[in-house]
Amino acid sequence: MRRIISRARKLRFAMRDLFKNSKFYRWIPIVSAALVALTFAMPIWRLIPVLGEETYIPLHYNIYFGIDRFGPWYYIFVLPALGFLLLILNIIFESIFVKREHILSVFFAITTIIVEAVLFGSMLLIIMLNT
Repeated sequence: MRRIISRARKLRFAMRDLFKNSKFYRWIPIVSAALVALTFAMPIWRLIPVLGEETYIPLHYNIYFGIDRFGPWYYIFVLPALGFLLLILNIIFESIFVKREHILSVFFAITTIIVEAVLFGSMLLIIMLNT
């Protein structure tokens, strides 16, 4: 138990040092969190009022077959949940690797932004498909 507490304390101090000492690592989570918030707010703003009594909505569009995946309306929140989980995991990995492998830490930071932007774009296309 002491070992787990010690590692958690080290991780907390590493995260604090990461955000305090570098503007790059300070802005990446802020921008990623903003993209996650937009990805979560967009279906609430545009899709939930339009749904009404529909229980299933189109969730995927293929250029060859058209709409090929339907699901319950709450499945639309899988993308924001995935983005939030990715953000948390990448912040943890960034703080672990910043001292040992700086390039790997930068890779996690940049990948977070790219994946969050792709998830935001996917959510935008799903919203356009349903409205």
